[in-house]
Amino acid sequence: EYRLVGKVMSLSMVTRNLPDLRRHRVVVIDESHNLRTDTRQDYKALLDYIERNDSKVVLLTATPYNKDYLDVANQLGLFVGNDENLGLQPDRAIAVAGLDEFLRKCDGRPQTLGAFRKSGEAEDWRRLMSLFLVRRTRRFIRENYAAQDDDGRDYLTFADGSRFYFPDRIAKTVAHDIEDDDASAKMVDDTTFDTIDSLLLPRYSLWDYIDGGLDPEDAEKPVLDDLERASGNLIGVTRTMLYKRLSSCPASYLLSLQRHLIRNRIALDAFRRGLALPIGHYGDASLIDEDPDYGLPDGVYPPADDIDAWENAAGSAYDALVHKRSKAVRWLRAGFFSEQFADDLRTDIEAIQGLLVRYGEWRQKDDTKLDALEELIRATHGDEKVLVFTEYRDTAEYVAESLEARGITSIASVSGSSDDPTVLARKFSPISNKTIGGLPRGQDEIRVLVATDVLSEGQNLQDGHVVVNFDLPWAIIKIIQRAGRVDRVGQQSPEVLLYSFLPAEDVNKVIRLRQRIRQRLEENAVVFGSDEAFFGDDGEKKVIEDLYSGKAALDDWEGDGEDVDWASMAFEIWRAATEGNPTLAASVEGLPDVVYSTKSRTEGPEDGVIVHVQTSLGFDALAFTNTEGESVMLSPYEALRIAACESDEPALDRLEEHHELVAQAVTGPLQAPAVLLEGALTGVRKHCWNRLSGYKDKYLDTLFDNDRLDAALDALYRRPLREAATQMLANALSERTPDELGNLIVMLHEEDRLCVDASDLEEDDLRIVCSLGLKSKR
Repeated sequence: EYRLVGKVMSLSMVTRNLPDLRRHRVVVIDESHNLRTDTRQDYKALLDYIERNDSKVVLLTATPYNKDYLDVANQLGLFVGNDENLGLQPDRAIAVAGLDEFLRKCDGRPQTLGAFRKSGEAEDWRRLMSLFLVRRTRRFIRENYAAQDDDGRDYLTFADGSRFYFPDRIAKTVAHDIEDDDASAKMVDDTTFDTIDSLLLPRYSLWDYIDGGLDPEDAEKPVLDDLERASGNLIGVTRTMLYKRLSSCPASYLLSLQRHLIRNRIALDAFRRGLALPIGHYGDASLIDEDPDYGLPDGVYPPADDIDAWENAAGSAYDALVHKRSKAVRWLRAGFFSEQFADDLRTDIEAIQGLLVRYGEWRQKDDTKLDALEELIRATHGDEKVLVFTEYRDTAEYVAESLEARGITSIASVSGSSDDPTVLARKFSPISNKTIGGLPRGQDEIRVLVATDVLSEGQNLQDGHVVVNFDLPWAIIKIIQRAGRVDRVGQQSPEVLLYSFLPAEDVNKVIRLRQRIRQRLEENAVVFGSDEAFFGDDGEKKVIEDLYSGKAALDDWEGDGEDVDWASMAFEIWRAATEGNPTLAASVEGLPDVVYSTKSRTEGPEDGVIVHVQTSLGFDALAFTNTEGESVMLSPYEALRIAACESDEPALDRLEEHHELVAQAVTGPLQAPAVLLEGALTGVRKHCWNRLSGYKDKYLDTLFDNDRLDAALDALYRRPLREAATQMLANALSERTPDELGNLIVMLHEEDRLCVDASDLEEDDLRIVCSLGLKSKR
């Protein structure tokens, strides 16, 4: 539509396509939080392309902070070199560790991304992200950009004159009864918790049972290497998975126990018979409970108390695995394993079998939570679309199949194992997906869609406005993402309803269960990923209570003002102050450099001065110097927060040492950054230099070795490339021989089209924009 010369590809294709793709000046990466690990092949392919082409990078994600700080650093690492000077250092980490110790950790380079990787302090990362993050929350947009109609409803006006009204998010509860003697009640008592804690889980620490008595065959060597790498990593993940499924759905939890039991029995049966044991691929712990090749082929398990049937089932399942020869299964001879492995398998088999016998058979017709969901779908929203979210595929399939058995029609489930989740999204929400074809031809529309979080990103589902959390996720961001599937442009309903299930007695039952699970995991030294750190912390109780009471309705869960980037915040401050007041705007814009004022200090322990400087190349920097002459760098957000005041706040007399403190900041942390370009080769410049200088050395004293090429390479070494030259050389690197590349560089240099002029790279002079004194009330 806009005739952009661009190319769109899925993340799965970058490894194959990027090496041969011509240069594009900008790379836009959607859902960039998927690139939080720099060991992924797609990450490496993107990094190579970006560096090779000197491309600008835009990362798009709704969840910039939901992962570990190192994951954020890896995303920044796509366009920020590990040793690049950022003009900012992790002051909080330095204060905690001590300057000398921290300098040792970061090799004496504290103002680099590599140094920030050594910090686990949230304050440091907020300051760093203030340099790169543009984040405008739904609430920020609504408060600053929306207009109101005569009925008081907020709306945005689009370019074509149409209006989008912000629906109100309303949290609601679905009550259901749990009897004390129900199987579901037994699943959350101390017997269950103690048994899960006591499981040895030997199949997830196989390396500990290798006795070294056999010499591995060639096919077995990579299997053993994999087991050694995975050693110690999977037991905690597996125990966590059991607990999380327990809090999701009884049927899903029971299925996990049955899978563990049959797989343990398969392994024990093979060991006792001296046969090769089936071994999975342990590179991705998330697949531990999802691999159907490890269960019975038909997924039907014997009665819990029929031991003979379980043993027969294990033998049949083993034979089926041998016959199938799935690529998902590798094999190791039984002789590799010690007798202790068999003993520990027997211990876990008895424990799991005991739990299954204690619970008895689970029947969906006795599921009170399912009863409540059926009532919601049939009666409360009988003619409306309903989107049901759950964390697990097994739960989604159980819910959809059970509701269909109860007579609910036009229903489907979707998960990561679905062939094409987008097709299901189109069938549920054809109107909002009309740009990609709407309802697939020959398909029936879906009224009820039960989905895992595979649909919580990148899908339009706003034909519906009813969202149900069948289970409560372990990360608050997932709740926001789920609501965001229907609360988006194109939503016609004035309300988005978000339902969560609540035991009829008390919300505290949910809270106690979550806290007990977290406590058990912590006692077992299981470390939560930071995307799951929200629940279980000090704020858990309030968040769950707000969700169930309907107070929050999610608007307040998008974070406080600090989650909005400083540039957006600063612009709104400016807009609010000057809109309709051109005189004020003109007077502010006319203020000279070095202007200063002083206000009453409203926060912070010290009097001092904030100083804002700018260099001739356009770099901004801020610092605070206290009355003792000690200076620290400030992020823009910190400066905005500290300097905040009402427009009618009176100015105070300046601190006696105001100008001396400004000088201290300017000669200290705000010194003009040196432009260290000479030899600092990156991207296209680096690739050209390495290729031609190496080729030149190889053909010394030949026609390729000449003064004209030397002059061009010297300029390349000392100065950055012009944008047009970068484009031509990026294409030439993949299409031309070294001789042709050398001739092109010489031509560009002699026509003054190769590098930026040296006069533009003189010392980056610094000017003081303004300063603000902060003074205690006397």
